[in-house]
Amino acid sequence: MTAKTYQDAWGIPHLRAPDALQLAHGQGENAARDRAWQIEMERHRSQGTTASFLGSQSRTARTPKAS
Repeated sequence: MTAKTYQDAWGIPHLRAPDALQLAHGQGENAARDRAWQIEMERHRSQGTTASFLGSQSRTARTPKAS
């Protein structure tokens, strides 16, 4: 059995593995996945292309309507 990863309702990853070595390997994969996402987001932010990457819905969902 290899390490199994799942995310709860809040997006928190939980890892299960039969031994410490496989658990450490699974945690490394999880950290690499998170880091890859962070690097991608920073690249888009620095280039000014975040909206095209996340989509137009992501901006309007967080912007309160003017009254």
